[in-house]
Amino acid sequence: MKAISFLKIAAVTALMLVGISISAPAQAAASWSKQANGPTMYQTNWQYNSTWMTPPASVPSTAMMTSVYWTTKFSYYAPGLTVYLHAANQGYFKLPSLNGNSAASGIYAKQAFRYAYIAKSSPTRMIAPSYGGGHQISVNYQY
Repeated sequence: MKAISFLKIAAVTALMLVGISISAPAQAAASWSKQANGPTMYQTNWQYNSTWMTPPASVPSTAMMTSVYWTTKFSYYAPGLTVYLHAANQGYFKLPSLNGNSAASGIYAKQAFRYAYIAKSSPTRMIAPSYGGGHQISVNYQY
């Protein structure tokens, strides 16, 4: 019968006492931020998109978003303006406000994002040109 050395038992016990798990790797956290421009809006009930915001190459492919911060900027905010976050590989997510932050889960951090805007009204009407630009996103993630 093979005996377990006292040093091995002491080392495992010490790791357990300080709360270090030897079975699961620790998760690291990081973030990335980008800016988007456009669109110019001319009418209601039509979807307008900003430019794409792509993550840096250093973001791991397994990274999952934990929260997101966003700001939108227009020369004029049309009544009924609604904003969506368009994730290139996962579709559209309605944001609760034109600026804010929110917890997020199940969304990959290593994909391009853009904003989609719709000014809802009934009936559809023309609006004064509304110029968008300087929109920002900050994606916090774990991997």
